[in-house]
Amino acid sequence: MRVGVFFSPGVIEVKSIRITPSQKIIMNKKRFFELVTKSQTEPLNKRERKELDSIIASNPEFEADADFIKRFWEETRFSMTADGDQVYAQISNEINDHTVIQIDSLEKGGKTRRFNPSRIAASIVFFLLAGFITIVILQRLRLENTEEVAEHEIDQIEKYIPSGQKLRIYLPDGSIVWLNSESTLKYPEVFSDQIRPVELEGEAFFEIARNPDKPFVLKSGNVSTTALGTSFNVRSYASENNIEVTLATGSVLVEIQQQEHQKFILEPGYSVNYKKRNREASKQKSDVDKHINWKDGVLQFEEDGFETVFKKLSRWYGVEFEFSKTYLGDEWKYSGWFKNDYLDNVLESISFTQDFEYEINNKKVTITIKN
Repeated sequence: MRVGVFFSPGVIEVKSIRITPSQKIIMNKKRFFELVTKSQTEPLNKRERKELDSIIASNPEFEADADFIKRFWEETRFSMTADGDQVYAQISNEINDHTVIQIDSLEKGGKTRRFNPSRIAASIVFFLLAGFITIVILQRLRLENTEEVAEHEIDQIEKYIPSGQKLRIYLPDGSIVWLNSESTLKYPEVFSDQIRPVELEGEAFFEIARNPDKPFVLKSGNVSTTALGTSFNVRSYASENNIEVTLATGSVLVEIQQQEHQKFILEPGYSVNYKKRNREASKQKSDVDKHINWKDGVLQFEEDGFETVFKKLSRWYGVEFEFSKTYLGDEWKYSGWFKNDYLDNVLESISFTQDFEYEINNKKVTITIKN
């Protein structure tokens, strides 16, 4: 309990202010984050170290967040403990500008104050990284201490796109979703004041309306993707082993819900690939266009095998294939690129290299393999 003193003309009134357990947790969490973040850039003094240890001892659940923040700092390209000039050089290379700019500022009396560009660079990097983590952790804390709205109070909308079709959807917050064939998207008719929850089975490209106070959280199987305002692609078909999140712009936090909880922060041009069978996740550099050009009518094959090629064609054009025999060869690979093309033209092109004949009869296609 805290005691507050309130002053008014001629009156001094003392009132007690009761701090609820949830408010105390929020206060501890904010201070905890300040101390853990600071510890990644400079040593804590004895008082601060003792305070941090005390907060974690009182709130053991904070320890996982501390480990995540430390791991994030270690994995990021810019080390806050690195020499400032080295950090500045790294940033200069990133923007293809190798010239160190002298920054001057006129003060009173005509004096010139020179700013150290390395300090400026380090500060920019620090606040960019700290800002994203701050928002994610504090938003999660806010959700943990907010009563959930019963599901029956808000109508849920479910959109299913059959094979051979695609759909652009506008969500209640203004976000835009391109939904691919054989995909299902679920979301509330009205988003709450705390979070924008969405579920996906299939594939979709998201352009998220920016709202730092209300994170956009997408669940696709065991993978959760949190965004504040960005664009990314998620592929998560139930019939496929992989769940893949690819970032086009901004930043997202990808979490793998399994025994060993894994977290990844993606930069543009990177993907997280989660294999459902062996429960393994990895982050890698990725060709963004390859993952998102489907929304612009581009059908792409890249060293795809027999089964993959015809599964893609079936989903893309909404047709059913019937084969004269099962193809067992593992040398069957095909690469190609088609934009808004007819099925007849695509099959004609593929048959030149893979030696088969085809016959299209409405929604049924017969493939006769020659070899």
